[in-house]
Amino acid sequence: MGFSETILPSGKILFKGLENLSCKVLLHDPRFFYLTENPRTAKNYGTLCHYRAKKTLRLFDLTHANIEKLLKSGYPIDRETKGLLRIVLGTGVTIGEQSLAAKILLGKEAGKLPRESNTRKGQRLSYKELNRQVFGKLTKEFLIPEGYDGYYAPKKPSIFHGGSFHSEIMLVNAYQRIERTTGAAPVISHRSFKWALPRLFMQYCKGTTKLVRPYGGGLTIFCTGGMAVRMYLQSKKRNLPPKIRRTTDFDFTFAIPRQLPSEAKVASYVFLMQKVMTDHLMGFVRYLNREYKGINATLKVNRFTRSKFDAPRMQVPGTGRKIYQVITYQIVTGRGEVTDLVDTALAVYPNSSREMLNLPLSYRTGIPLQRVRYQIKDSLALLSGSFLHRGLISQRNPLTGKVKDKGQKNAERVLELLRISKQNKSLANARNAAAPLLRNVVLKNLKAARKSSRKVNSVLKKIK
Repeated sequence: MGFSETILPSGKILFKGLENLSCKVLLHDPRFFYLTENPRTAKNYGTLCHYRAKKTLRLFDLTHANIEKLLKSGYPIDRETKGLLRIVLGTGVTIGEQSLAAKILLGKEAGKLPRESNTRKGQRLSYKELNRQVFGKLTKEFLIPEGYDGYYAPKKPSIFHGGSFHSEIMLVNAYQRIERTTGAAPVISHRSFKWALPRLFMQYCKGTTKLVRPYGGGLTIFCTGGMAVRMYLQSKKRNLPPKIRRTTDFDFTFAIPRQLPSEAKVASYVFLMQKVMTDHLMGFVRYLNREYKGINATLKVNRFTRSKFDAPRMQVPGTGRKIYQVITYQIVTGRGEVTDLVDTALAVYPNSSREMLNLPLSYRTGIPLQRVRYQIKDSLALLSGSFLHRGLISQRNPLTGKVKDKGQKNAERVLELLRISKQNKSLANARNAAAPLLRNVVLKNLKAARKSSRKVNSVLKKIK
């Protein structure tokens, strides 16, 4: 349709004035977020806050020319949206018509306005309620469908606002597009907090060593499951499929290479696991409350029944992983919203050691991550095991399981890990065995998938 646009580079600094609020306040709603390139303009509204663009921003130019072109283009814009656009921007209407519309829509709240007989061309008319309505509608009906990050409105003449109305930028879903310059903290609200929590945790972990440093006694800590795969792929600058991108919680294994000889020994490792993770997450809660005024976060800890020292529960037959104890952690906000964040498991993982870890990446992120061969081994063992074994693992079967969605996510992880490791010759056998299994999952061929899974399990035993 040939609209003009404004492009702002990644790293661009933008400003916002928050009326009687700290820059660290948990925002009400960042879905329609107004900023400016001019710090003086922002300061007129309140506390001057600095933000940085996380990506290149593509902005629709909110000009009369663009609006006229949009309204005449046949684009499926709602009739009410078209009318409101003309009223607030003055496009194709007179100042008098704007005044009349404002009185009808806002009543006494419209305040003193120019006469309804004024026939001059319309100009910018800004009321918070009208702006919220019209630009919310424009966002849903046009900006988002057309891939814009928001709009850029140049300075406009305005008889309604002392002769001129400053330029402004409106961003859609600011959480995804900007961050605070101090500490690179995301721009979030109560509404988006749950989805922002994983990134906040990763941000907090950077520069910490609590989870990455060695603890002795044969203990190896590593992140596993969907979040481990997500972080590894992100480190390789890969585009994440939706099933991987939407992973929101962290699974940490506290692995020991062999079964423990007594209940007392199990209890000592459980105590260490809980202390390490609780101390780390209490630091994270303090970080949340420091960086986001009004979140009032607390930590909730849940312990599940422990297995006996001589009978840990088998979880993944393909790797021999057995579980002694699971402890989960949830973040609770002052509003009572509960979000799952971390699961920890004390597990027997045969032959586990810190040699399994990608140490440079682990220390860089503050989260212990396995080398790709072990991530492939774990993900493949879950997938093949769901076809071959009964019990909890069968519930993750992508074709027949009670939680088949988890199995489908796991298949997606296997596929992406194999793609990123295609230059690794030592994993050629794993790729060759996994390909038929993944194909049979897609084809929903249960019998063939079981046959393929047996071949996969024989290959897994050779990954050391």
